[in-house]
Amino acid sequence: MAVPEKRKIRNIQKSIIKFVDTNFRSANSIPESRVNYRNKVFDESKLNYWVSVDFLTDQAGKKGFSLVQFTANSRVAADTDGDPYGDKALELIDQLQDALHVETIQIYDFTANPETVISKAKIIVENSDGKLREPEEIRSFELENDVLRVAATFRFKTLSDIGAGNYYD
Repeated sequence: MAVPEKRKIRNIQKSIIKFVDTNFRSANSIPESRVNYRNKVFDESKLNYWVSVDFLTDQAGKKGFSLVQFTANSRVAADTDGDPYGDKALELIDQLQDALHVETIQIYDFTANPETVISKAKIIVENSDGKLREPEEIRSFELENDVLRVAATFRFKTLSDIGAGNYYD
């Protein structure tokens, strides 16, 4: 039975988020991570640091790749609760790179209850230079409203995108 395209894309997106939540956010006690679908409003006014996730393209699973930007945000402040030099944003990006330095990320079927593993469906991280487990780009932004932002962009592909299997068993 053919799997609808929207379901494939949603399963891939949610699998990436599940992996990041399990292996990065929870392990590093990050108070909040948000997925930015269609620029939803997000109130970060009470947070000192957080990570946002933006899916810039959604071509993984369709012989392309999904470009995902992770933006680490750190409120720069001289008080004890803040980050006086903006080091936390850079630290979060380093930890994210470490978390994504894996062979593959499992794809789940989130329409099943409970969610189930799609045994042969996996995601890899590969930049445009063909380097595995490496970001496409890392860039820092100017301090704005006392928040320092550092963004890391990664390209995700499914194994079927590189000709190594099917999306489903």
